[in-house]
Amino acid sequence: MNNDIIIQTMTESFEALKDSWETKKEAIIKCIVETEACDGALAMDMWGYVLKKNEALLKDKNENVNFIDNVILGFRDKYKGASTSGSDFCETMLNHVAPHFVRNENLIKIVFGLLINAGYSNKEYYYFSTPSELLPALIACLFLQDYPPSIPVIIKSLAQNKNMDDVSIGNLILKSNTYIDGVEKQWTWIERKFYISDQVKESLLNCLDLIKDKEDRAEIALSLMAK
Repeated sequence: MNNDIIIQTMTESFEALKDSWETKKEAIIKCIVETEACDGALAMDMWGYVLKKNEALLKDKNENVNFIDNVILGFRDKYKGASTSGSDFCETMLNHVAPHFVRNENLIKIVFGLLINAGYSNKEYYYFSTPSELLPALIACLFLQDYPPSIPVIIKSLAQNKNMDDVSIGNLILKSNTYIDGVEKQWTWIERKFYISDQVKESLLNCLDLIKDKEDRAEIALSLMAK
């Protein structure tokens, strides 16, 4: 089908559904996922819209699964099927979520700066048969996109988030290292090689002063230098 027709259909569908998140979230997520295949930037704008529109729900921990996990899993289901195969969600994020997300400053600020726990849900999935969490994996995939301008936006948003109740910025970045290591060491078969570039590493190190806890800063600095 012609991409213009798909985009028009998805745009019209989103316009009809976008203000009914609490009753139509599954359909809205499907709209975001299907739109990405033709226009990734538009899909991220849709995602950002429903988050901003439902700002009153951003402090509800139960909504993190709907706002973050279920959107990512929607992409996984489209491209990999509803399986629990080890690397599916990371591959999906690397190729279909992070490339667009990392360039959408508004979405970064909402997810990492306004959502309670920056969208972290504690819900475990499976990555290489290991219990894993999607939000730290998403952060890893953003870092692996080699887009240094996004790093200060991500770190500043996390540092300014006043709703970090159950996890710290240090915890999230340290958790993300697990997925970075997994991609760098085990994913040589992907179309392109993903790795933490020196430019991204330098940008992360330059942002450490934004992190208040000195132990968090030290642990993150050491983990970055070891890469």
